[in-house]
Amino acid sequence: MVNSTEDFKYSLPKESSTNKRTGPLLGTEGITSLNGARWRATRKRFNPGFQPQYIQSLTQPILAKVKIFVNRLQALADTGAVFRLEDFARDLTFDVITQIAIAKDLAAQSTAEGQGVKSRFGLLTISRHLSKFIYGKGATMGLDFFDLSRRAKVLFLEYVYDYNLTVIVEDCINSLDTSTATRSIIQLAASDVPYSRRLVRNCMHQLKTFLFAGQDTTATLISWLCYEMSKAAHEPRHAVFLKKLRDEHDDTFGPGSFSSLENFSDLVTTASDSVTTSQLPYTTAFLKEALRLHPPAATGRYVPEDATLKLSLPAHDIDIAGLQIYVNHYLIHRNPKIWGPDAHVFNPERWLDEGYVANLPPGAYRPFERGPRNCIGQELAMLEALMVVSAVARGFEFEKVGLTGRLNADGVVEREVWSNLAVTSVPVDGMVMRVRTAGT
Repeated sequence: MVNSTEDFKYSLPKESSTNKRTGPLLGTEGITSLNGARWRATRKRFNPGFQPQYIQSLTQPILAKVKIFVNRLQALADTGAVFRLEDFARDLTFDVITQIAIAKDLAAQSTAEGQGVKSRFGLLTISRHLSKFIYGKGATMGLDFFDLSRRAKVLFLEYVYDYNLTVIVEDCINSLDTSTATRSIIQLAASDVPYSRRLVRNCMHQLKTFLFAGQDTTATLISWLCYEMSKAAHEPRHAVFLKKLRDEHDDTFGPGSFSSLENFSDLVTTASDSVTTSQLPYTTAFLKEALRLHPPAATGRYVPEDATLKLSLPAHDIDIAGLQIYVNHYLIHRNPKIWGPDAHVFNPERWLDEGYVANLPPGAYRPFERGPRNCIGQELAMLEALMVVSAVARGFEFEKVGLTGRLNADGVVEREVWSNLAVTSVPVDGMVMRVRTAGT
């Protein structure tokens, strides 16, 4: 369904009503909304800014943002305050994607003057409000047309959002210096295209997609990673996982709780492609397991009415022409027939078992989807998450507040965190936490 076929060269198309609904947030001309040849041309134009070599060349700017994130966590550790980790993670990932996409520091991690969650008219704040009105509490999917108040709010926020992003894109394109190799994603895509209003509009829509996808899903991943680390305080298995994680960081980055902040770039300069299994195998396994149990997104496709595609079931085939097909990553990633009897259990070491991984069926693991329309930003997401885990695993101890995921005397989870739909899948409570300096 998501792969190329003879009839559908770039996979089945995205469904138009869904794209229309998410358009104010993701852009109606965004790379996730387009189909066919238009999608292919856009993907090809923006691919250079997401290649592994280019992303890794930006390690230092990303590390600078991670250092601010660590300092904010340290301030919270000093006070013992309860906080929503998701908010802090979104500030971080927003700062990273804006630095890479438009070469601007919008200071989401600073204070109310920045563009973060505390800024009333900041880009991240508007993005979150749009997300809430599209899929949040009170959203009625097919009946929003009749909710005039909600429609008016979406139109107003979309106007403010588009205006601000258009100004940013114009400035980004016009400030392109062809004499230097350092360019943002938008500048790379626009460098060989004549300036026009159409170019600005198209880049603005791509920026909408990058700003949401580049901060929302990665922030969710960071939240779940810290949640799984927090379980080390009350689950012996997780304590073993955390110790192995910390041991790998000691071996790789040297002693010191935050030594990765200074030495991570050395890892990148010695990597031939991605900073993954060869340099940080256990950390990569930890990330992959978090993505397996808590996939932040899924996908859907529309099967045209004249298509001859069928869905094969054990007993018979079903004609799916004219249907909207949804690929539920959550169910696929927790299917015991695929992953075994411990499919619902967090176990990063399954990824270190070469025989186990080799026997997984094609398409079993798909947090970034598969086929030609896989996630363009997956390299950035993995690198960013690796940096964060390497920076916080030894320096902090996280304590989940509220929905803790603790086991009772019978070994059953009492109050587990669950995911909630908000365009993507996010922790229902924003991942409420306390954080302490490790060892205190």
